Amino acid sequence: MVRDSSDQEHLEKFRQLRNFLELSDSEIQAVHEISERLEPVLNRLIEDVYEHLTEQDCTLRHFARPQNSYTGPVPKTIEEITPDHPLMKFRKQATLRYLISLISRPLNEPFIQYLNWVGMIHHAKAGATRFTVPVVQLEALMGFIMPRLTAGIGELKLSRHREEKVMRGLQKLLWIQNEFILMHYHGSIPSEDSGKARHDLG
Repeated sequence: MVRDSSDQEHLEKFRQLRNFLELSDSEIQAVHEISERLEPVLNRLIEDVYEHLTEQDCTLRHFARPQNSYTGPVPKTIEEITPDHPLMKFRKQATLRYLISLISRPLNEPFIQYLNWVGMIHHAKAGATRFTVPVVQLEALMGFIMPRLTAGIGELKLSRHREEKVMRGLQKLLWIQNEFILMHYHGSIPSEDSGKARHDLG
């Protein structure tokens, strides 16, 4: 199978990021081993995230418009958006599936393209439905999620060595995901003719 040039760019980007961050097989294995135990933590995290997002108009407004893959009723005003609205339930389920995928899927080509897709669906020029989520909100959301994940991992009562390995792996995965989001905002994957330097982290 001949890969699209952009697919090759994504694979190379992931390879370089993983090497630079020294994301090891043992760190990934440590994350995967606790993935099922972490699911209740993720369920609570999703509730916290969406409660936080709906407390502020700047983030709440994104839900009063069409969503990718969602075919149900769309709120016409932000006042119609409630935790029980079908759209909010859809978004919570989608976000939970994403987090479970992040901590359980093998780091193969489909996973790398999945990281890219997550970035695409938040930017109108890359694939979102007629709107772009401001990048500062996505970065802030990562900052909101990480300490809560850290606290949740602490609840698992792992050995210190194992917990540290899980945290390192998870932090590196989230950092790589963030880079795959940012590239759609800043155009960090250049055209084919830009030469070998297009893969340099510097």
